Amino acid sequence: MGSGVPIVFGEVFGEDYEQTIFNWPVPVEVPNETALEDVDLELDAFLDLNIAVTDIPPPAPARVEEDDEEEIFVVVEEMPVIKGGLQQLYKYIEYPSLARKAGLEGTVVIKLVVTPEGKPSQLEVLKSVHHVLDDAAMAGIMKLEFEPARQRSREVPVWISIPVVFELK
Repeated sequence: MGSGVPIVFGEVFGEDYEQTIFNWPVPVEVPNETALEDVDLELDAFLDLNIAVTDIPPPAPARVEEDDEEEIFVVVEEMPVIKGGLQQLYKYIEYPSLARKAGLEGTVVIKLVVTPEGKPSQLEVLKSVHHVLDDAAMAGIMKLEFEPARQRSREVPVWISIPVVFELK
């Protein structure tokens, strides 16, 4: 780099700012030895609308969709609904005995795709408590059925997140 001017923010903005030094370059005047000359441009353009066009370019090739996968939505007009409600999820979840003995509790958040058929797929743990609880939450979610999401009166796949609370009583 070139020479610069060190600035310490603590000195400029007060002691609340971190003592960071920046070495910013100093602007240097550059001599302008070359002067642009005035150039007259000759733009001879002629357009005759009465001349028939004979050289027509070929049509563009048909656009081929390479992506066979359907788009997975994040926001839709009607989000999916768990058949039987969230309490249905807790019917399917078994609190692991190992987690009970260890006193593990907390909230596991699972991200998943609800397919147009109303089935869960592509499960992913967003927030983990422990892998034992994560596995139990995912196993319970895989048993769920959903009313599928709708976009423009069509059933579509959509990403959703489901929090699963594990609480010892």
